[in-house]
Amino acid sequence: FTQIELGKDGKIYFATNNRLATLSNPNTPNPANWVNSAVPVSYYQTLDYAGPSPVSSYTLPDQIDGMDYTSHFFANIQCCITNTFFNAQTFTAPANATWTPGTTTNPFASTSGIVLIEKELIIPAGKTVTIQNMTFKFAPGAKVVVERGTGALAGGKLILNNTTFTVDDRCNPNAMWLGVQVYGHVNQNQTPYSTSQQAWFIMNNGSVVEHALKGAVAVKINSQPNYPFNFTSYDFNYTGGIIQATNSYFKNNRQDVEFRRYIAPNNVNNQSRFTNCEFTTNGLLNNPVYYPVYHVFMHDVVGIGFYGNDFKNLTPNLYNYSQRGWGIYSVDAHYFVNARCLSMTFPCNSFDPNVFQDLYFGIRALAGPLRTVKADRNKFINNFFGAYLGGPDFATFTRNDFEVFRSATPNPVTQTYGMYLNACHGYKVEENTFTEYNDPNASAPGNTYGV
Repeated sequence: FTQIELGKDGKIYFATNNRLATLSNPNTPNPANWVNSAVPVSYYQTLDYAGPSPVSSYTLPDQIDGMDYTSHFFANIQCCITNTFFNAQTFTAPANATWTPGTTTNPFASTSGIVLIEKELIIPAGKTVTIQNMTFKFAPGAKVVVERGTGALAGGKLILNNTTFTVDDRCNPNAMWLGVQVYGHVNQNQTPYSTSQQAWFIMNNGSVVEHALKGAVAVKINSQPNYPFNFTSYDFNYTGGIIQATNSYFKNNRQDVEFRRYIAPNNVNNQSRFTNCEFTTNGLLNNPVYYPVYHVFMHDVVGIGFYGNDFKNLTPNLYNYSQRGWGIYSVDAHYFVNARCLSMTFPCNSFDPNVFQDLYFGIRALAGPLRTVKADRNKFINNFFGAYLGGPDFATFTRNDFEVFRSATPNPVTQTYGMYLNACHGYKVEENTFTEYNDPNASAPGNTYGV
């Protein structure tokens, strides 16, 4: 839309070299309302403002109509987004590249390393982009798409090194963006890396994804085109993308990571994995209507690994017990939750466990007999429910430490537990320790169970 400001008399003024013309009632223009010479100007000003005699000047100041254009253009979130500066609305990476701060080292000429995206950042098939030491801010409804391969071209690859993907909250302090979508082919393999048709999203060296509705998903999710940009439907033909994260952070997302139905045709384990990462909530979410749901959700996938990560609600008192979030929630999934080896010796003699702390569920696994969970040397601390297994056979939980939530006044007195195995067979639950969490606010013994 084009906006032309009015004079305080409601007319539009037009300047020429010898007169000012006016148009009355501009919302319903009519030749009868045109005055061709409303204010005659009888001189020509020279470029250096030098003239043979003193001259007059006519000033048409900004906003002489008295309208508050800031309020007009930013009356609601959608208007604000439309009228706010962004480095790009939708940007598709044109070539393989490493982007760093600088005038010539990234396509946005951002010397500060901060880039503002209104709608989409797209890494197309056949392109590998590494983003290093930068911060990308995404408007509400914006997302990152790493596209799958086309047959002739391999899947796109996006690599973050010490880079943050966060929300642009200039138009709404409660804003959350949509997150990263990693597209794949449901019927193709994930290997080899160089020619795989699946898209890859890799986070390294302190990279962060925060304030997203879904931090990173290995599936295509459609959303509304206008505010509030809610997710609408899944396209399950786009599963199979790979998400890998090492020494990185998922912070204050409603859901951190999501995997949907994908089994590699060559029966190789899913290439997605997470090592020494933090999945945390450290306050109310940007949009306080929401609360953390699952740090990780998996449905019908095989072989994803979790090694030495932290799944924590760092501000549990801000949430109702059932709204503190779940560490890992899986349905018909087979996966590994094991400590990370810190030593160079064999056998390993120093470990960094996965830690599940101050959550509603640490792990909740629902499955048929053919999909199972293996968890070794982890810590479950002050979770309402440590690990619930519903249905999987041959699960392995060994050498884990459970400090079970103390269900005594003033805490809720609902039964809590370290582990619950429901309709499971052939499981191996050995060398675990179960104690009650030492809660200084609840001195009495709780209604608490180990297994």
